[in-house]
Amino acid sequence: MDFTKPTVVLLGGEGAGLPEVLVASADVQVTIPMRGGIESLNAAVAAAVLLYEAQRQRALVNPANHLRQGFGGQEGGRRT
Repeated sequence: MDFTKPTVVLLGGEGAGLPEVLVASADVQVTIPMRGGIESLNAAVAAAVLLYEAQRQRALVNPANHLRQGFGGQEGGRRT
């Protein structure tokens, strides 16, 4: 998954997931690989993993911008 391009992440709830109409409209479906006896991640953890990977990829492409801004374009990555 290339997170260096503009991206929308659709994340379903732990029980019902996403409505089929949203799944059908997606260009790509992503699965987070897991090892061992882990069956699933809760929605918040899955979102954190995906957002971390997006930030990691974008930092590799543009390290100078990564150091200045965090999520949401906030200076230093902090919200006040």
